[in-house]
Amino acid sequence: MNWQTFFEWPAVRIITLLAALAGLVRFFAWVLGPLRRWWRRRTLDPQKEIPRLFDALEQVAEEFGIPIRGPLVQNGHPLPSDAIEKLQSITGQIESFAQAITLSAQEYLEFGNAYSALQQFDKALQKYDRSIALRPTSIRYNNRAIAHAQLGHLERAIDDYSKATELNPNRPQPFSNRGVAYMHLDQFERAIRDFDTALHLEPNYPEILINRGVAYDHLGDHERAIEDFDKALELAGDDPVALLNRGRAYSHLRHHQRAIADYDKALELSPDFRAEIFYNRGDTYSCLKEYERAIQDYDKALQLDPDDAGALIQRGNAYADLKNYQRAIKDYSEALRIKPDFAEAFYNRGNAYFKLRNYQRAIEDYDQSLELNPELSSALYNEACIYFLMSQKEQASDALDQLIRLDPRWRERAKTDTVVGDIRDVIRWPKSESIT
Repeated sequence: MNWQTFFEWPAVRIITLLAALAGLVRFFAWVLGPLRRWWRRRTLDPQKEIPRLFDALEQVAEEFGIPIRGPLVQNGHPLPSDAIEKLQSITGQIESFAQAITLSAQEYLEFGNAYSALQQFDKALQKYDRSIALRPTSIRYNNRAIAHAQLGHLERAIDDYSKATELNPNRPQPFSNRGVAYMHLDQFERAIRDFDTALHLEPNYPEILINRGVAYDHLGDHERAIEDFDKALELAGDDPVALLNRGRAYSHLRHHQRAIADYDKALELSPDFRAEIFYNRGDTYSCLKEYERAIQDYDKALQLDPDDAGALIQRGNAYADLKNYQRAIKDYSEALRIKPDFAEAFYNRGNAYFKLRNYQRAIEDYDQSLELNPELSSALYNEACIYFLMSQKEQASDALDQLIRLDPRWRERAKTDTVVGDIRDVIRWPKSESIT
């Protein structure tokens, strides 16, 4: 075909011209659009636009169940994408107008709640600061505390929750939220006291019952934890969070079949945290020595969360229990790639190398584990065994000597431990003190 002749056809010329015009229209729209919006904002009255925008904000909040006007709770659910898009548009417009006027204390509160819903907690803090400066209330301190907690400022969060409880001691949320902050600091007794207060104010609050149950479980009071989870399930129906945590408590009591039944039911509900449920069910199967089924669950957990170093460690342990040490080493190594300071991963990989009689690599890993966790006495014990097997008796004696200094209980164990006995019979040990 003669392309020069083709482009001389009238129809082709018209189509080419229309395409060029369309491109120009798109170009000018791209250039002029922001200018038009900027000019529109300059000509609009902020005093009229701000109320309109906050009305729109409340409509979006009502549509998606966002607590925009009042108190927030810890760990709110993530928003769908269309809600995020609408909130981002409205908050952006409010920002542009808020530079011209001062908002009210309630408007700053709602503005902060919108940013909290978007998980933009730095911006939320700025709005809560302005709201509290204008009118300090329990709700405002509570919501600012949540933003601090989400940013990892737990001590500041606790201070704000405390101010919220002082301003209004009859609201359960600040007590409950402060209890969650205490749990993150591993202060479980203080957390339980706050949950008790919150439940005195609101006895039928499933979320608080679940949190108190988790605190009891951490303290080893598994029966009381199960009582709280049972009551939460009576109030809320089949709640996957309650089922997951009750499964953990059952597992701690070695009621493994009950634990698996709870995990199975939680998975049927298709929650957002399926990876965590698969992980915990895998742990329970490992306790039952059903290692193949455990590995299947760890596989599913890692498909959902490939960077879960804990799941990699547990799957590696299951492979090690099946004597598949090379596969275990691969999982431990991947866990260390994700979390290089994971002492347990070094220790477990050292054990796998020990089983494969790769003694030098095992010692290197035990040394790394002890550097990260100097209290890991079993690593010293294993090193002593390796040195003895390698006929490096002086190093074996040094390792056992360190072991007794680290953990004096080994002084008694050394009298009956067969490995230590073998070493003791060959070399003069311990150097630090006699065990006889």
